[in-house]
Amino acid sequence: MEIDIDAVKTYLLQLQEGICAALAQVDGTETPGALVLHRLLVVPFRMLRVDEELEFLPVGLADALIASLGSIEGMVVKSSHVGARYAGVEIDPGRIAEETEVQHVLTGTIQRAGNRLRVHAQLMAVPDGSL
Repeated sequence: MEIDIDAVKTYLLQLQEGICAALAQVDGTETPGALVLHRLLVVPFRMLRVDEELEFLPVGLADALIASLGSIEGMVVKSSHVGARYAGVEIDPGRIAEETEVQHVLTGTIQRAGNRLRVHAQLMAVPDGSL
């Protein structure tokens, strides 16, 4: 399967814009990336089906998101090594908040459907777990 890099870049940009808009609603600011400080953890996305051809994608997507989101003013994103500790385990928002000192956790799933990928992302507020 070939991955359309332009489609991935477009998706990452849309996801970044959506995250900034959601965080702006949380803190009441109109401008994404305003001077409010947000601490975020990106957990490698979970593959819904085992797919050896795409086994690199969960970590690769998380790394790309970390790099992209980390460039936004007011956003502190934990390293991929921190997020990797929570890959493949049930997300406990309270535990994550305590262990990593973050306010938000980004997680999601990846599913292959023929030659297409379905990526679903969830931005979770911690410690309450609201989406």
